Amino acid sequence: MKIFTALFVTGALASTVRRQESLVSAIQAIQAATESSGEAIAAYNGEDSEFDAVQTASEAVRSAIDSATETANGLSEITQEQALGLTEPLGELQTAAEATIGSLIEKQPIFAENDDDDDVLAGLQSQQASQQALTDAVVSKLPEALQQIGAETSQPAADLIQSALDAFADAADDDEGGATPTESAATPTESAAETSAAAPTETDDDNDDDSQMTPTGTAPPVETYTGAASAPVVGLGAIAAAALVAVM
Repeated sequence: MKIFTALFVTGALASTVRRQESLVSAIQAIQAATESSGEAIAAYNGEDSEFDAVQTASEAVRSAIDSATETANGLSEITQEQALGLTEPLGELQTAAEATIGSLIEKQPIFAENDDDDDVLAGLQSQQASQQALTDAVVSKLPEALQQIGAETSQPAADLIQSALDAFADAADDDEGGATPTESAATPTESAAETSAAAPTETDDDNDDDSQMTPTGTAPPVETYTGAASAPVVGLGAIAAAALVAVM
């Protein structure tokens, strides 16, 4: 009986170690992809081939994040002891993410000059969603007493990707500005109809004057640009994994 118990305990410990190692490996894979993405961004100077390289590197980042999320979802739990084992890889990932975000923000004027900034923004918005999915996956595996603390501890990662979103916010403004003339085109007709209905007894001269009046109707509100789901993944998807600091 003791032999079977020892074998069971040994097997359970080995399984726990393998699960922890798989999560560490997933974090390290995201770090490597982040560093490659940073190198591609640093080399970007407006050429199409350089932008293609940024996209390719960022796709690799996204793939690594999805893999890490899948790994986290596959865990039965993340104990405090297991969390401590993630300290070093998470610190290295955070450093890589900060460097890459910094490079991305530095290159923002070049992305904008070459009309690539809207793709970057859409990619960052997508990565923000990925970050949240990874955070949720990890925090859900923590002991209940630590989940709130874990969620709060992930905020620096959220702030980091938000800084990149803020840097590229003008891309959304440009898209909104382009849609305004079309949306407001219906306004003069509505205003003219209201003017005609309100003054049925006016003379022909008055009506002529009315026809020259500037429409006063208010244009419909412009919808906020949120980025297409199929847009190229550009930017710092790897920062999503920094949300794993929640396990600290």
